[in-house]
Amino acid sequence: MPSMCASMRNMRRLICLLAVLVMCGAAAAHAEAALTWTEGQQTYPEGGEWTYRYTYRYPVLTDDTPAAASVNAWFDVAFREMDDLILPMFASEADMAGDGKSEISQQYAVTCNNDAFFSILLTQTQVLGEQTMVSLSGQVFAMSGEYLGDTLTLRGLLGVGESSTQIAEAIVADVYKRVQSVEGALHRWPDIDRFYEDFDPETQFYADQDGNAVFFLQPGVLDTAPDVMTFTYTAQEAEALLMPLGTP
Repeated sequence: MPSMCASMRNMRRLICLLAVLVMCGAAAAHAEAALTWTEGQQTYPEGGEWTYRYTYRYPVLTDDTPAAASVNAWFDVAFREMDDLILPMFASEADMAGDGKSEISQQYAVTCNNDAFFSILLTQTQVLGEQTMVSLSGQVFAMSGEYLGDTLTLRGLLGVGESSTQIAEAIVADVYKRVQSVEGALHRWPDIDRFYEDFDPETQFYADQDGNAVFFLQPGVLDTAPDVMTFTYTAQEAEALLMPLGTP
């Protein structure tokens, strides 16, 4: 009997140890990159009365890793391009700057942060005189694997299909079916070719925290719809769309 009790105690210890290892493994698999935020504003021309103002907020990864360095380099390039080229052009060109003071705001949100992906969604708001335009843009970075630090294509994120174009065609067809029930959709998009003009799955996507692909239509594309229409697909759901009818 003592030996049986000892065996049971050892078994319980083993079960507890395995549980700890599983929890540690799960935590490691979802490790988040440490980050901080950089925000501010600039005016053009600098000093005195400005005609164009730029406000921004974007993440900066603080981990000392190649992946973090690559992500930060991408933001550095994007910011410098805005600061050195695009914004001065808008501020100096009368037909671009509009009447009076104009502004552009770029606000980034982190939508996925784990050991596999780092994904962001940019909301850009541009004010030209009395006109306001809002647009979205997404990016997904590989935080591990062969493409570590690179921005990923649609196929790179989902890992299914033969190409991003093949996945995009299947997604367009499926989303087109889903939006037809929205008031005014068929009037704006009488056929799938017209819908394709407003929706490009190869560029209009980001990753959620679980690594699923979230596709979006641009704000205001349909007056009767919510501000932003999104459609989420797991890798398995996307792969199922690629299978011919009748394939098990």
